[in-house]
Amino acid sequence: MKIIRIFAPLLVAMLVAACDDGPIPDRTYYDDEGAAVKLTGQLTGADKWPDDYSVSIAAFTHDGDDYAAVTKNVADISDGGNVELVMTGLPADVSSVELCVLNRLRQRVATFFSVNPDGVRDTIRLDVGAVDVSPVAAFQMALLNQSCTACHGATGGAAAGLFLTEGRFYGATVGQPSKKIEGGVLIQPGNAEQSVLSQVINTDVSAGWRQNHADMLNKERMHTLLKALDDWIDAGAED
Repeated sequence: MKIIRIFAPLLVAMLVAACDDGPIPDRTYYDDEGAAVKLTGQLTGADKWPDDYSVSIAAFTHDGDDYAAVTKNVADISDGGNVELVMTGLPADVSSVELCVLNRLRQRVATFFSVNPDGVRDTIRLDVGAVDVSPVAAFQMALLNQSCTACHGATGGAAAGLFLTEGRFYGATVGQPSKKIEGGVLIQPGNAEQSVLSQVINTDVSAGWRQNHADMLNKERMHTLLKALDDWIDAGAED
């Protein structure tokens, strides 16, 4: 017992020293300042999205991953509102930081601004300037400009007289009669199912036309965006 009492303090000291000098687990820790994103800009249209959607700062940890690891909602921004927002707690393996719109699953719908942090361990800055983050702007950027305007207005003419180029989409579709389906309305606010635009994108209603529009889109890749379009119509198609 006497030997134990003599060597116990020495044993404790040795264990403490071993803990101090021993291997550190393979993890990286950052304090709030080192793991921050600062968004500055003038955003308009954030309040136009349906309830299940949010304009947010979002961090994604893998290329091609549509689900955000960390998010912060840009909430209650009125038109013309100057924004200065900080998000902390980024994981170490962030591949991109974005100003984007997310659905309720934190899944990316459309991206308005993106940066690659690539080794930045200080504050990542998103100086976005003046950005329209409304649904109409998102659909124009991510859907119409990519898949529709080549035939509907980009080269001067427009198939079926329907212009879907920048600044013309809303006025040309919401509440407007279809020239292809008698009695149909291109976008009927509050009813996506009865909206001809939604039918053209999601069904084979245009199979007998010059172009079957259902074949023009990668629906698997664009599923989240197309659902957001329908949800926006069902919520009233607010400009």
